Amino acid sequence: MLELNYTDIAPEIRGANYFEASDVHIGPRYNFGYQLLYVFKGNGQAVINDRGEHIEPGFFTIYGPGDRHEFVSIRQQPMALGTINFSWRKESAARLAMGNSTVTELSPEYRGLSDPACHIAGLPPFLLIMSIPLEERPQLERWLRETGYNYRNSSNQALVLQYKAALLLIIDLIIRLQSNEDGKREHPVIEHFSRFVRSHYSGDINRAAAARNCGISPSHLTALLRNRLQTNFTGYLNTVRMEAALELLQFSRLSVKEIAERTGFRNYSYFVAHFRKTHGFPPGVWRNR
Repeated sequence: MLELNYTDIAPEIRGANYFEASDVHIGPRYNFGYQLLYVFKGNGQAVINDRGEHIEPGFFTIYGPGDRHEFVSIRQQPMALGTINFSWRKESAARLAMGNSTVTELSPEYRGLSDPACHIAGLPPFLLIMSIPLEERPQLERWLRETGYNYRNSSNQALVLQYKAALLLIIDLIIRLQSNEDGKREHPVIEHFSRFVRSHYSGDINRAAAARNCGISPSHLTALLRNRLQTNFTGYLNTVRMEAALELLQFSRLSVKEIAERTGFRNYSYFVAHFRKTHGFPPGVWRNR
């Protein structure tokens, strides 16, 4: 495996695209470079190295040489994807000439042109699968969309510098999302679960959906939450919803009932009772105090 330092990498773009389609099917052929894939809109299913994933807006993955991959959209539902095929280091002209070509089986004549598997110090080993939080998406999405369009439609070589710089920014984003504020790593499934809940708490999510998004069974998720966070799915979800409700009570003019609805509490009476139990006052009284 190729070992690289963060300061030493010089990513080379080998292909980029942004597209929308009602039926998407990518894979499972071998990819010569590393592939970044991001979902702008739409839903579907993915299988990467036998690991099942539900894909939805914010889904982000980087997979590399030898990783089996297949992405399928829900039939007749529009999906928008951004993809970039790249190498982590400066490549030979022969490798770059392969672009993002694929073959059914990696035959000997192609083997010398494929990228080596690599590990970058400070990053988790690739394959990388994660969900980008809502607040981190706008800049990433703007750049991915522009990259896809420009790579297909512009011959301006100066844009290559923009692509390389943006890949380094993505690395920085990954490092920040994979670390807590104190710099200590939490269990990766717990991090993935937390991002999923904080992105979807206002909807009707359940333990099964969260576990499926994390690629584990519901019972495994429950065990991790009990061991790592001393809570269960409902307890964690209610905590996140309460944090959002407190912020809206303090900084918005929405009614208490509107706040309950926006934070995922479909039963208003339950929201008021749970708020009183947690904070000692009903939400309206807490706001006035």
